[in-house]
Formats: sequence, C-alpha cells, structure tokens
Amino acid sequence: MTSTGGEVGREAIASLVGRMKAEPSRTWSIIVTFFGDAIVPRGGSVWLGTLLELFEALGINAPVVRTAVSRLTTDDWLDRTRLGRNSFYRLSGRGASEFEQAAKRVYAGAGPNSGASELSFALLKAEGDKDAAREDLKRSGYAQVSGDLWMSVNGVAPPSANAICFSGHATREDGWALARICWPVGELAARYAEFLRAFSALDENLKHHHDVLPRNAIIARTLLIHEFRRIVLRDPILPEAILPPDWPGREAAALCRRLYGKLLPASEAWLDTHGRCAGGLLPPASGMLASRFGLAPSTYNKNN
Repeated sequence: MTSTGGEVGREAIASLVGRMKAEPSRTWSIIVTFFGDAIVPRGGSVWLGTLLELFEALGINAPVVRTAVSRLTTDDWLDRTRLGRNSFYRLSGRGASEFEQAAKRVYAGAGPNSGASELSFALLKAEGDKDAAREDLKRSGYAQVSGDLWMSVNGVAPPSANAICFSGHATREDGWALARICWPVGELAARYAEFLRAFSALDENLKHHHDVLPRNAIIARTLLIHEFRRIVLRDPILPEAILPPDWPGREAAALCRRLYGKLLPASEAWLDTHGRCAGGLLPPASGMLASRFGLAPSTYNKNN
C-alpha cells in the first residue's frame, strides 16, 4: 500500500530501523553521527532528554543510551555540563576535530575523485626508522603495495624524509589492479551495493512526495549519514579514471545527497520543536548546512 500524507516513507523507514537493530549495537557511533550531523550546526550542545527521545524513536532504550553517552564522555568524545538535574552534552575538542575531518569526506557528495589517473608512490629507504615512516605514510593516505612500496591516489607527498617519492600514470586496468592490492575495494563495493538496496525504497517513496513526518525524517536522516559515513571513511576515493564503469560508490554518493536534501526540511523541523539546549530550544541551523552536498540554504531554512 502506498503511504500518503505524513505517512510517506513510514514503512521504508521502519525497515531501516529494523536493519539497524539486527546488527551489533553501535549506539555510541550513532550518537556521534547525530551530534556532528544535526547538533554541531545548531550550536553544538544538546540536552540528554533530546538524545533519549531520538533513540526511543529508533527503538533503543534509555539505559543503553545513557551507558553509551557515559562511555563517550569517559573516552573524551563528549563533554558534559550539568545545570541542576539536567545534563547537556557537546562534542569534545577531540570529537569535534574527528568529525570535522570526517565531514569533509561524508558531505563532499561528489563520489569518485575526478582527478587524473596519476598515482603517487613512496619507496622506503633502507636506513632510518621504517616503523615511523610507515605510520607517516598511513596518516597521509598511503597504502602498502608490497614490501617497502606504498601508493596514494590523493596526490599528497609523504611527510617522511625516509622515502623515495615518484609518480606515474596508470591505465584503468593497471590502476584498478593496484587498488585491489592496496585497499579492500571488493568489500567496499559490496557495502555500497547494500547501502543502495537499503535506502532505495525510501528514495522511491519520496520521489513524488516530500511531506514525511518530522520524527520519521530525523530518524531516516540520522541512519542515512550514519551508514554512509561508515562506508565512505574506508573508501580511498580512487580517481574516476581508475574505477570500473559499474563502481557502486557513484550511485551511492548520488543517492545519499538526494535523500539528504529531501529529508532536511522535515528533520530540521523536528529539531526546531524537540531539540533543547541549556538556553531552551536549539538555535537555528547555521550556514554550515549549506556546504553539505552543495545544498542551497533554502533547502533547510524556511525563512530564506
């Protein structure tokens, strides 16, 4: 049966929630997603009660959420402020920095790297601290091809002085063969394909109707970014010239951007009425949202 009115997408969203609950618990990770995606653009701090209300809608009970929030605070992902009997949380300096770096990947929305098929290589020198050099290479986005040979697709020169650097072009076939050695691209392709299967029904539901209930919209938006973030942060973002024609990451990035734009108005409406901070209602979303997936401010700001 086709949903109408505010029930648009209800069954598809229920399916997404069921899928999330069938997996090992990642409540802490969803909390971090919610903070970075929804709360940071609105001042950064939120009442614990708002978190509990959101996770109740996700079918996750309060003790589980409280335990996850406590653990995130202990592990320096969240900072807590108490006002009377109420607790308010925000991402810590560490948490904010981690999500800011992740956001550059998650909200780019461009899919594969549109750059040329030039690859950067680093060959570790025989002398020096190779363990330190390897760590430097990993932090710069390099992956091991074989032995002391490392490769990157992002054009960044390795910071280690203990490596010989050179670059070269590759055909699609050779570049893809090297990528398969360096990164788990088969696993990534499977995860992108699963993302498409999981969210395509909701996309179809919203193709001609945008009147999704605010509660359903914030649930779907949180799960959308949570799932996409888990995949894209493992993706080396290979150059388009190297990727095979049927690479599912292209379609997954387009789907994520499209759905995010459709869900944003209603999900922001939920935050307008249900989001609380120490000063009362959450402040309006900042222009930060406009940079996400290249969306126009009018997408989420009814006053614009």
